[in-house]
Amino acid sequence: MDKKKKSLLLTFDVEEIESFSEARRFLFTQRGTTRVLTLLDSLNVSATFFVTGQFASENPALVQEISKQGHEVASHGLEHVHNYKRMNSEQVLCNLEKARNILEQIVQRKVLGFRAPRLMFPSYRVIKSAGFIYDASLHPTFVPGKYNHFFAPRSAFHSEGIVVIPVSVTPFLRLPFSWIWFRNFGPGYSRFCTWWAGFNRSYIQIYFHPWEFEEIRNSRINVFMRRRTGGWLESSLNKYIVWAKEIGFRTETIQTYLKRTMSL
Repeated sequence: MDKKKKSLLLTFDVEEIESFSEARRFLFTQRGTTRVLTLLDSLNVSATFFVTGQFASENPALVQEISKQGHEVASHGLEHVHNYKRMNSEQVLCNLEKARNILEQIVQRKVLGFRAPRLMFPSYRVIKSAGFIYDASLHPTFVPGKYNHFFAPRSAFHSEGIVVIPVSVTPFLRLPFSWIWFRNFGPGYSRFCTWWAGFNRSYIQIYFHPWEFEEIRNSRINVFMRRRTGGWLESSLNKYIVWAKEIGFRTETIQTYLKRTMSL
């Protein structure tokens, strides 16, 4: 492993939880984001936060704080409930432009990145037309009932004027090890997958959701969604980051990585 060329790109999808009541749909993400920011600050780590327009509109001060702490603010679409594969191009373009404008007005800087809700991304042509430079929606694996990108590239590439930077999975078996897999299969699994996926690759990109860092074991959602949340995940991610640094990974935002490696 060439330690000097490896980057750990931590990303967080900051979103409302539409399956919760109106009073609680923002609450867990608000609290979880604060916990994540504290954790990253304690480890001197920069990360990328993909924020929905709806969450940003309801929590502008929190989104400003993300940016002030040196993290990258990128777009997660307008509302998390949207599925851009089921919308026509004009609807998607209008939606993405509105979402980007909301974020740029809050953080007072250009928003370059996009990740689609539930990773259901539209055409790269539309993403480019909406003003984005890169897309981080591609998860090159097979998730039954959601998407099948098993044979998609695992490294960053250009398509229709956009830099596509896939979420990391292992070679061959295409094992995912972000959020729900990180929690349910445990630290050993995630470390092994990181080592394997990082072989001959210059980055590892994994993603989480701030609401996972709140204790939601008693919530009425799928058991695998709520298992090992809160303090367990916070402690495990802390140890994972420390381990990654010890074996030579640098931590940086996606924007910084792409500017350094692909002249973004």
